[in-house]
Amino acid sequence: MVRIAVAQAPTNLTSDISLPYDPPTFTYTNSSVGPYFLNLTQLTKSFNYARRQEETQLGLPANSLGTLTLPASYSTLSAQQRSLFLVNAERQARAGVTYPVSGAVLGLPLEGVESNLSVVSQGHASNMMTTGIFSHTISGQTSTDRINASSTFAGSCHEFLARDENIYKQCLYTSSSTPPSNPTYAADQAIFSWLYQDAGAGWGHRDALLMQNISGNLPSPSAPSTNAYDNNYSATTSEGFLGVGISYGSGSNSVTTGFGGLCPPSSNTAIMTKTAAVVVFNFVDPAASGCSYSLETNPLPVHLLSFVGAARENKAVLNWTTTWEQTNLGFDVQRSHDAQAWEPIGFVAAKTDLRDYNLYQFDDEDVSAGTTYYYRLKQRDFDGKTTFSSIVAVTILPTDELVYVYPNPSPSGEFRVFTSHAATASVNLCDIHGLTYPLTIQAESETKVKVNVTSTLPVGLYWLTVKGDSLLPARTFRVVVGN
Repeated sequence: MVRIAVAQAPTNLTSDISLPYDPPTFTYTNSSVGPYFLNLTQLTKSFNYARRQEETQLGLPANSLGTLTLPASYSTLSAQQRSLFLVNAERQARAGVTYPVSGAVLGLPLEGVESNLSVVSQGHASNMMTTGIFSHTISGQTSTDRINASSTFAGSCHEFLARDENIYKQCLYTSSSTPPSNPTYAADQAIFSWLYQDAGAGWGHRDALLMQNISGNLPSPSAPSTNAYDNNYSATTSEGFLGVGISYGSGSNSVTTGFGGLCPPSSNTAIMTKTAAVVVFNFVDPAASGCSYSLETNPLPVHLLSFVGAARENKAVLNWTTTWEQTNLGFDVQRSHDAQAWEPIGFVAAKTDLRDYNLYQFDDEDVSAGTTYYYRLKQRDFDGKTTFSSIVAVTILPTDELVYVYPNPSPSGEFRVFTSHAATASVNLCDIHGLTYPLTIQAESETKVKVNVTSTLPVGLYWLTVKGDSLLPARTFRVVVGN
């Protein structure tokens, strides 16, 4: 229960996920040794294939990680913008999913790409290309040293992170006298490699992408070295900054310095030229206040922070949270019985109050007990562009097995827990750091108890755990306090 309370990164995979090598169609990738995406179809199919493999490896429910879909404008975005979208899509896909060992994952997105941090990332990528040294440490400087050297993050303007840098390289060889083109999706390929093919690095790169307030694969959830984001800056619905740098080099196969040091000459005498690509991601946990940062403008009209579903009294209740709403018309709610064929069941108009984040809800009452339904959102812009959310599954339980918490969000920190086992239920509330808050619990009926926090709760995210007898297993809910 301690690991569930602190809601850290998801449990590591048991082994690398290899993409199928499938010429001549190249449905996933056109490389037999790693990801190399020539188009967005390969990219999305590869990530979705890997999500299904992760579910199988770790015994997660089928389709619990949802399906990656890309916005229509994805190919026009910069590498930094695509990186933020893709990393956050993977982080949010795991929100609320209960993993073996690590428990329920918080799944908050990173707040944004920080321009000054990208300068740090680009500097290291360029330096590796110049020196031919592929390492986190060059000329005695570590990743943390480089971040500290930036005037933006100097002193106390960033806080301790268990991991603050990922590096990736790719070497392309050809028998042509013209070097291979720079890979269009080098950063996207790096993200795939770090998430799904990182066993050789002890899954440290995966951890850097997915860690929350606690790092997922360090020794103990109570050890100080496991601290990651403390989420004390800006909105509690996102955390941390991302910096992205990419450098390329190309030339003769015989070159051994610079990019040739990163990609040594091939022993194949038919090889004439080669191209190297290096990608650097840096991560920062910003200070709570007193520092000035420069976040790049997000080009996507709507940023979906969370999308969750739950069964309540013979209906499916869908909740989602957004930010960065600029040209949003609204959301089509779609339902499926197999996560393949979809039907529209309603439309929710966009809110006109453009705050830091907006909360939405849709109730599907046309459901049957004992049935699992799949839901997704189709977000529509005023200009006709559309973007699909991840998929959530909701199983409509018989009334005697049902547990739910409302209201959620709660403006004051007062909740009501509905359960057929109210007489034997106990309730625990803790924040994302694992701090437990004292509660008063009052039975209002045979199926409902009122839960009040005896102290004033700061606005933010919390974990509420309901425990019962042998007929009611412990269940943990992510709840929001505040409007």
